Amino acid sequence: MTGELIISRINQAGSGDIQHHRIANTFRRMYIPGASFAQTNPAPAVAGNPDGSVARVNKVWGVALTPSVNNDAVSAVFMVPVDFVSALPAGNFPKLRIVWGTDSTQTGADRKTHLKVSFDKASSITGAASPVTLRYTLRANAVAGSNNEMECPIPPAGGIIETPIYESGDFWAGTPGVLNAGDYLVITITRVRDADDPNTGNIILYGVAYDYFGDI
Repeated sequence: MTGELIISRINQAGSGDIQHHRIANTFRRMYIPGASFAQTNPAPAVAGNPDGSVARVNKVWGVALTPSVNNDAVSAVFMVPVDFVSALPAGNFPKLRIVWGTDSTQTGADRKTHLKVSFDKASSITGAASPVTLRYTLRANAVAGSNNEMECPIPPAGGIIETPIYESGDFWAGTPGVLNAGDYLVITITRVRDADDPNTGNIILYGVAYDYFGDI
């Protein structure tokens, strides 16, 4: 008896089958690289390890959010994978993982920054006055007890860090609604140049990731 015939007979059994609906959903991680983001800063890329001793072929390049008073921003539009079943952690929208760094050589907490993360379904952007909803803030001097912001971690000088947002016990501001397979999502990350952004260097975005359960 062939393996194909065995599977066929199991599938035909009255007690059930092993079609996809009997197989547990599996963990997935979606990654949107920094190069997918359109940016307000005209510089195409900056090096996260800018020291002159590092040759160009040995540098790591990313999208820059400069220390501009104009508040540099980046945006991307991407499709939720067609195998998407549910967000991780449990909920309508998943947490995000911001992969970033800085070329600042400042000391310690002075390398912190102020980032605002906004997102919405593309279908909610219907005209010139349609805003992308602010969902979470990462900054120095974060308000204790706030559920929509967190204290910015200190990135290693010239290194790469992954920051999961939101923190445990927090949640997205507003009501994002239900995320479905095939939806288009708009995400905007803005650097706010103020007292909560002591970093005088570039903030470098390498990518954004999120976790979900996918169908087989």
